[in-house]
Amino acid sequence: MHRGALPNGIWLTVSGRPIAELRMLVAAGGRMLLRHGNRDVLLARVDDNRYGVTVRRLPGWRSPVPPIRADVARAFGPDLTRWAHWFADHLRAPLHDGEWVLQSRVLPPYVLAGDLVREFPAAYLDWFVSGWNGAVPLRRLSEPTSGSVKAYRKLEVLPPVLLWHQSGLDGYLVLDGHDRLIAAAVEQVQVPILILARAEDIRWLQTATAEHEAAIDLIDIQVAAGLSGANRLRDKNIRQFARMAASVGDELGRTMGWQLPGGVVEWDRIAAAVQ
Repeated sequence: MHRGALPNGIWLTVSGRPIAELRMLVAAGGRMLLRHGNRDVLLARVDDNRYGVTVRRLPGWRSPVPPIRADVARAFGPDLTRWAHWFADHLRAPLHDGEWVLQSRVLPPYVLAGDLVREFPAAYLDWFVSGWNGAVPLRRLSEPTSGSVKAYRKLEVLPPVLLWHQSGLDGYLVLDGHDRLIAAAVEQVQVPILILARAEDIRWLQTATAEHEAAIDLIDIQVAAGLSGANRLRDKNIRQFARMAASVGDELGRTMGWQLPGGVVEWDRIAAAVQ
């Protein structure tokens, strides 16, 4: 897995993983099934009229990253790029071949407030007016009095919550940080967010970066020689490259889906078994 820098995060190029361990399986009629290894995690079905989607979480969700120790939380503090590298070091389950971004973003307040799904296990995501764009926790949210929530409330800076962009739901899944969400709500602070999402092919950025560095090296020779305008040219080149790099990952890619073996019959069987 290759990675590179983005504003407040990193990009990832993944190869050798044609199928993700944590993957969305699909069947006809707007049926979706999130599966982690051999464990079914979430069932979803889009309305025939596409006004929304019904989701149901199944028990047993386990975060794909290890618990964050208090000493790591204190050492990393608010450095979201460092946190992005930490998650990339430990995060494997959702990743499959292609380009990804793992980046902090400023989300509308409703994403983790009014549109944070608090019902469990079933809920309805309403697409009717202008889409949804909320967040679905993959397990039941803890009570504010739980030990884990209390421990997070003692931290000066909360580690980020990891959201996975799911275009099929028109929103996000909470992969890690359920208790941090509750701790932030109790303390009335804004919890930092890292979003994992597929991205457009950004291998061109590696070539563009090498060309930019080569151009700066040549300009630096002109600067050292005292040529008129060389410093202005260097500043202009750096600003242009920064603007271009900052635009990478602006558009979140569509989530990959794999065909569910057994199709509609298998999805209906699983759904009937968990009612």
